[in-house]
Amino acid sequence: MMGGAPTNVWNDSINMGGTNNGIPGGFTMNVNDGSLNNTMDTTDVTLINNNTVNFEAQPQQQPQTDDVNQSAKRVHRVENFSSSQINNTVDTHMPLLQLNNPNGAILRSYYELSTNDVLNLPPIPTDEEYCARLNVSNNLLPLYDKSALQAARFAELALGALANNQVPLALELSNSSVMCLRNCVSTEETSGMVSLFNVARAYLLHGIFRSFRGDMARYFKYRRVCMTHIMQMNNESGVESLLAAISFHDAWAYLMHNAAEDSLPDIDDSLPRLNTSTNGGSTYSSMIATDPINQMWMQGSPRVFLNNEATPISRSLDAIACAIRTCCDQANCQFVDNAKAAESEVPGILSLSHGNGNGGEQFPGVSPTTSAVLANENELCSRNMVLSAKSLLDQDSGMSNGTIKKHGLYMVSSVMSAFLENGEMEEPQEG
Repeated sequence: MMGGAPTNVWNDSINMGGTNNGIPGGFTMNVNDGSLNNTMDTTDVTLINNNTVNFEAQPQQQPQTDDVNQSAKRVHRVENFSSSQINNTVDTHMPLLQLNNPNGAILRSYYELSTNDVLNLPPIPTDEEYCARLNVSNNLLPLYDKSALQAARFAELALGALANNQVPLALELSNSSVMCLRNCVSTEETSGMVSLFNVARAYLLHGIFRSFRGDMARYFKYRRVCMTHIMQMNNESGVESLLAAISFHDAWAYLMHNAAEDSLPDIDDSLPRLNTSTNGGSTYSSMIATDPINQMWMQGSPRVFLNNEATPISRSLDAIACAIRTCCDQANCQFVDNAKAAESEVPGILSLSHGNGNGGEQFPGVSPTTSAVLANENELCSRNMVLSAKSLLDQDSGMSNGTIKKHGLYMVSSVMSAFLENGEMEEPQEG
């Protein structure tokens, strides 16, 4: 599932005349209201064009919590609507969220095997576990927190149903996740970073769901919404797992778009970048989220891997993502060199085979990833990244006494190792 190119693309951008909230800062969202059916997703959040946003966090400074909280809420605010059929769908599928529901357990198994066996996001706590952490009774669980938990659970089930080719059910579960996220902006109360983590997780999984359905524009939009939440969670427990998962899925997108950022969907008008300024490779989550080079996909040095405080699994996943980007960059550089060599023999071949459609070259310069690797080649070359990833996996296996085997990550690291070994070219012999 993670490695295959999406084949089933559908259009769900139905315009039903949503209104502008007039929200300060210019962030608005609109729900395309419509009836739910088995072939079309009609209730997803749509980010619409509006005024530009001045998002001016100063370099090396942490975002102001109050301002960022409000901005994050504005990003995923949705309009009120009265589609009772959609609300009924949420109620219909709510039993699937129970751990003792056999159908829900099957969908979670498909999600674990197809997606999370590689991404390794932490388990979503049960309501009882969550309430124990907050030291409150179940009936006093805040609406924001309860909705965040439900949104993340529905997002997992949607990916599980998609993996099992239950597409109509997957779309309904995805819609249910969106409806739960809607509740997260209908209240000002939140219990803190744990609830923000689950909202960020839900948006990321929803974006991955979109990408598997072939809608990469929505993936990049939901990814950015996810980042607005991550930027508030400076090295909170588990945040590195989100960043590593984003990094790995970004590497998949990096391959699909052949490392050409100019070919990516333009989402900046609907959801402006979270730019601050270059921050010297900081491993703080807010600095990673707001770094200009990471706005569309992760670039540069593998910062989760370089963070010794992160878990071995997250560091391993980020190392593999960096190796994938590096291999893609190297292949493109070799292609450019070959095309330039052929240019002398067949004039025009470079522009015909390597142009971006605008008269320029698709890869005019060195990517931030390649620049970082060249500056620290002994540590960050793709071969050493894969070896480090495997060592970290072995370290994690030792910590768990081998009881928790990361089969997906082991498979990916083994494939990358074989690819690099078979792809190495012998050095030319002198003399």
